[in-house]
This record gives sequence, C-alpha cells and structure tokens, in this order.
Amino acid sequence: VWRYVPETLAPSARQGSVRPWEVLRIPELVSVYVVTVAFTFCMGTLAYGFPLLLVEQGYTTATAGQLLGWMALVAVLVMLSVRQGQSLGRAVLGLGMIAGALLGVWWGQGLWSYALLMGVYGSGFGLVFPAVHVLTFEQAPVQLRGSAYALLYVAYSGGLIAGPLVAGAVSRALSPAVVAATLSGAAIAGVAVWALRGRRTQCARL
Repeated sequence: VWRYVPETLAPSARQGSVRPWEVLRIPELVSVYVVTVAFTFCMGTLAYGFPLLLVEQGYTTATAGQLLGWMALVAVLVMLSVRQGQSLGRAVLGLGMIAGALLGVWWGQGLWSYALLMGVYGSGFGLVFPAVHVLTFEQAPVQLRGSAYALLYVAYSGGLIAGPLVAGAVSRALSPAVVAATLSGAAIAGVAVWALRGRRTQCARL
C-alpha cells in the first residue's frame, strides 16, 4: 500500500507531530473519548467477571468462552448491517445496551438468560465500536486526525485496563457491574447534556 497508493493529502495539511491538547479543545471529540472509556471499561469488567460468575454457578470457562464468542458474532453481524448517519446516537444507544446487559449478567441465571444478555451486549458493541471511529474521523480536522486517533486508542486502552483493575478492587464490597453501569450512565448523561446545549446554541443563532 505504501508503495503503490498515491498520497492525496496536501503537504500543508499533513501533521508533523501529535498534538493532543489541540484535539482536546474540540468538544465533539472529548465526548467520543468519554463514551469510549465507558464502553471499554465495561468490556474490561466483563472480561474479568464473566468467567468467574459462570464458574461459581457450576459452568466451565469453556462455556464462558462460547458465550463470549456468541457475543462477538452478534457484534460483527450488527456492524455489517450498520449504515452511516447518526453516529453519536448509535454510540449512546449502544453504550446503554452494554451497561444494561452487564447489569443483567451479574444477576442472571441459566444459560439461556446469559445467551440473551450476551446477544444484547454484542448488539451494543456492534453499535458503539464503529460509531466512535466514524465520529473521530468526522469531527477531527484533517491535520489533527492522527492525534485524534492516537487519543481514541489511549481512551480505548485506558478503559480496558481500568475495568478489570477496578472490578477486582471493589468486587468484595460492590458489584463491578454497578460501577461500570454508573460510569456508563454518567457518560450518557454528560454527552446528552452537551448535545442538547449544542442544539440550543444553534437554534439561538438562527
């Protein structure tokens, strides 16, 4: 690809170095990062707690792996069916589905209920994952896209690391699913308030 695909970005628009502080001045991108942290925090919490939950109920880790595989399959099918448009709405909806499914998993009983909940979780994943990438591309200026994606993956990795760490630390005193769902709810509320303020500002200008 490097050898045969021509460069189409004008030299004046190319980014010379990573500029995170410029990216963080763009509210739209900050909202994407907030959703990404909450989303991956839930992922880390699930990866930590789900196998343990099943083992406690007499199932094997192989069963946990099969259910996680089912979740991934559903996520792929949803991603293949998603069309462009309303990416922020899809990201928020997907995050809500993930948080709800995670709460259900912690109090679920029986393989059928787990299969249903993991299907819902996978549907949420399939909505959020492509949406945050599309939003990063759309909201970042051309010369800052490299920095914008760098911060996206910082948020992504940070949530994945923090999820199991926090879940392990609070598991004796508090359900990790409650912590993850609370973080997700706060992220959804913050993004919703920001979006409403933005619309009101646009309407006032008109």
